[in-house]
Amino acid sequence: MERKILIPDFREPRIHFAIVCASRSCPTLQSWAYTPDNIDQQLTLSAQQFINDPSRNHFDQRRKIAYLSRIFDWFQEDFINHSGSLLHYVAQFVLDEKVAEDLRTTSYTIKFLEYDWRLNGLPPKQQS
Repeated sequence: MERKILIPDFREPRIHFAIVCASRSCPTLQSWAYTPDNIDQQLTLSAQQFINDPSRNHFDQRRKIAYLSRIFDWFQEDFINHSGSLLHYVAQFVLDEKVAEDLRTTSYTIKFLEYDWRLNGLPPKQQS
């Protein structure tokens, strides 16, 4: 559904942060429904939350390394087509302005993090 309907129809890379698969490395499932009247703001918030979550993406300014979610590797064409490069795409959602500016203007090495496919959340409690 994501690759055959949502991405081609919407041409909107933020959709990658709204569609969740319930794995630990996946974007967080939001507590609200996406609605037509609020979709732009909701997608931006989802992108900001995902990109600024240090368990999913983080930036070593001293060593100039961007540790990015594997989502950016798998769908990099979507992000590059939108913003010219992965780092330019990411920078627009980074909340720390110094880091965002550094990502836009300085050469960073990108390292993709291992994707944790284990189910997020807690396992069901055992019946006594």
